[in-house]
Amino acid sequence: MADQSIVTVTITSSPDAGVDGAVPVCDQGAAIGLFAELGGTPDAGGTWTDPNGVAHSGSFDPSTDIAGNYTYSIGALAPCTGDQSTISVSLEISPNAGTDGTLSLCAGSPIADLFVQLTGSPDATGVWTDPNGVTHAGSFDAGNDPTGSYIYTVSGTLCPSDASIVVVDVLAGPDAGQDNAVAICETAAVLDLFTVLLGSPDVGGTWTDPNSDPVPAILDPQVAIPGNYTYSIPGNGACPSDEAVLAIAIAQTVNAGSPGAIMLCSSAGPTDLYSQLTGTPQPGGAWTDPFGLSVPALFDPATGSEGAYTYIVTGNAPCPDASTTVVVEVEQAPEAGDDAVSSLCSSSAAVPLSTLLNGTPGGGGTWIAPNGMPASALLEPSSAAQGTYQYIVPAVQPCVNDTAQVIITISTAANAGSDGSLALCSNAPPVGLFPQLGGTPDSGGTWTGPHGAPMNPVIDPSSALSGTYTYTVAAIAPCVNDAATVEVTITMLPDPQVAVSLSDGCVPVLAAFTTDYTGPGSFVWDLGNDSISTESAPDSILYSDAGVYDVTLLIDAGSGCVSTTVINDAVHAFVPPVASFEPLPGEVTTLDPAVYFHNLTVGANAYAWTFADLGTSEEQDPRFVFPAELEGEYEVCLVAFSAPTCADTACLPLVVRPTLLVNVPNAFTPDGDDINDTFHPVTVGVDPDQYLFQVFDRWGQPLFSTQDPLGAWNGRFLGNEEVPSGVYIWKLEAKGISTTARIERTGHVTLVR
Repeated sequence: MADQSIVTVTITSSPDAGVDGAVPVCDQGAAIGLFAELGGTPDAGGTWTDPNGVAHSGSFDPSTDIAGNYTYSIGALAPCTGDQSTISVSLEISPNAGTDGTLSLCAGSPIADLFVQLTGSPDATGVWTDPNGVTHAGSFDAGNDPTGSYIYTVSGTLCPSDASIVVVDVLAGPDAGQDNAVAICETAAVLDLFTVLLGSPDVGGTWTDPNSDPVPAILDPQVAIPGNYTYSIPGNGACPSDEAVLAIAIAQTVNAGSPGAIMLCSSAGPTDLYSQLTGTPQPGGAWTDPFGLSVPALFDPATGSEGAYTYIVTGNAPCPDASTTVVVEVEQAPEAGDDAVSSLCSSSAAVPLSTLLNGTPGGGGTWIAPNGMPASALLEPSSAAQGTYQYIVPAVQPCVNDTAQVIITISTAANAGSDGSLALCSNAPPVGLFPQLGGTPDSGGTWTGPHGAPMNPVIDPSSALSGTYTYTVAAIAPCVNDAATVEVTITMLPDPQVAVSLSDGCVPVLAAFTTDYTGPGSFVWDLGNDSISTESAPDSILYSDAGVYDVTLLIDAGSGCVSTTVINDAVHAFVPPVASFEPLPGEVTTLDPAVYFHNLTVGANAYAWTFADLGTSEEQDPRFVFPAELEGEYEVCLVAFSAPTCADTACLPLVVRPTLLVNVPNAFTPDGDDINDTFHPVTVGVDPDQYLFQVFDRWGQPLFSTQDPLGAWNGRFLGNEEVPSGVYIWKLEAKGISTTARIERTGHVTLVR
């Protein structure tokens, strides 16, 4: 029997302690429930522990609880595990502005710190506002600030702000102002000391100098001593005397000296500009050029710019800087260039002597020839003397004249003559090239051929190449080799191949003549028929008489090159044959389709027969059998040849008649008018026992069939319905009644309604 067992499955939900959170709390705020600060969807019923791990109620009281992480825990039934989350609690300490205070001052009292007037333990992060509600620095100046309540406010983020007040009262009394420090230059105007006191000093006080000696309020920097000057106001019953001190510094002026000037040559060495100043300038100053740019004290006339150079000595504050100038003029030194050695060729073009010098010679100078006489600045190498040429450029003070020289040697130029030309025929004798040059060429040069290879100066036209032949005469440096050329043109003796093209070999014959010669020259053709042509390829030359003709071609290619070519038997002109033939028997039927052709041609020696597309023959009198089953008309042609290029053609139609006569119409109109209403073949000599005529539509479906030679189709389907107008297929099978001939034909007929 069957057995069973049961498994009881219990699914316990996993606990959810929510998502961690964080909450700031003011230390004087109300208690908050931590459970509400958890994220997610925490399950209720868990327990809380404080940052020390001690059990907690879950209600945070800022006045008793500490800041930190409070943990919420939920237990679980096995197999699930418990879950925890935390709330991070931070405490903001309430702002403390201290407790109120009071401050009572005399008008001349020093600046007082309001913060120290507060009692308690105020935070140092607060902000002061004066009695007018304007932000204040917290330092009270009895001589300038208004009296009243100064509010000190410490702001909180979560906790409310806290404020305290310092009530300030200023007693009437002496006010000598506030101390100050002043720097003046010894050359400055007199100074009213009272005007440089700070604060709101009372008038009517007295001054003493650094030696405690009484002095007036007006100070002359040129005679005064530096130091502390004291201003004193006597006290009254409520406030004591008041003093203010001015620390006076008196700066000494600096001296840049007096202006100077100097003129230099651009070739002179560097000059110290400081030495050009007059007076008693102080050292250590700085120089600027005419463009205001900083420069060293040493002026280099080769690179420096003319103009006023300023010397500046920095003043002792507050005294100004001192400056003066040195005006510099630079006279450009003459530049004759640098000495050089130059070699020239006698054939060189005239050359400016200055271009032969090294360096960068200037203009305006004079040249002295090797003989000590003045020389032209343009040297003609073909006529000039060799030797030392001197170039002198005058100077303006303080510069001195400059001189350079060039030592010149002149070499004689080579002469290869002038170019020439030479035209030769390839069958001419050897020729020397040197006599072909023009001018007066130097002897002893070398020859190179068109490909640059050295060669003998005598050329053999039968083997030499056309081209440029170069004659080179070597020169002594700096002259360059000289070269001249002879342009040689060698004309090859024509050796033409002649081609003859005939339009027909029968007289009259038209002939055309061509040659493979494509070079220069003129043509003379003797055509053998008493005519001459000077064309390169004469055509349409008429030969009206039968015969054999020789043709001669003369080509004059120039340079004495003349060739003659004879073409023997170039033209054959034949008497044309007359083609003619007759077929035997005169009437041919399909019962006996063999035909004998009798050749009646005159003047021929070869024959070519064509029997329609059925066959060919080259016999003189051929016999040909036409297909017995194909009656019809055939074209027979005879081509008779007296020569391969001379022929005549004769063609005759040949009718092969059938023994059965059958005529099938190609259209009929079955419209009931008794005219052409039916369709049937018209036959003669048909055996009625061996006759079949059928009609089909275009898809091969039978429409009509009869074995009666007189049977006709009425244009209807087998069901006697009229067929539509269109094209229909017919097929005829028949045999002659008195012959063994049979016919099988297929065609089409058009039915029109």
